[in-house]
Amino acid sequence: PMKQMRGAARLIIILLICAFLTVGGWMAYTVYTQGGRWMINSMNTRLNAARKTTGMGAITEKVLDADLLALATPLYYYGMTAQLKIVIDRFCANNSAIAARRLDAVLLADAWNADDWTFDALVSHYETLCRYLNMRDRGQVLGYGCGTPGMTRASAHLREAFELGASL
Repeated sequence: PMKQMRGAARLIIILLICAFLTVGGWMAYTVYTQGGRWMINSMNTRLNAARKTTGMGAITEKVLDADLLALATPLYYYGMTAQLKIVIDRFCANNSAIAARRLDAVLLADAWNADDWTFDALVSHYETLCRYLNMRDRGQVLGYGCGTPGMTRASAHLREAFELGASL
């Protein structure tokens, strides 16, 4: 049950849900809030308005309560999904508080492509986020060649993810 999970496990579930939301979900709603009138003078004002209308406040509370931040995403054009990027962008109003927590972090990603350079841009972005937000990278599971559920089941990546989780 959800109540028995550690904070990090709950956060993993929340970020997985955010990463796989469709464009028609609440993320798109934030883009068009009040007919697109988000050009308020201060970025923090815009972000705080977004927190109130999008549920981002609840996600931020979970992040600030967690020990570990798991970023989970399929690879879209060699980066994370726009939905996950929006969640990360909304951290801006709380960068100092997130950095002060010194969270552990993991990256979980999959892609159809199996070329050795497939995840280079995503890993670079993730490592930059870790440095910027004072997070410690605890591991990465990069699912090369996981374009379908069958491909993923046949790969070693599920086992890698299990072992990473067990090591935390």
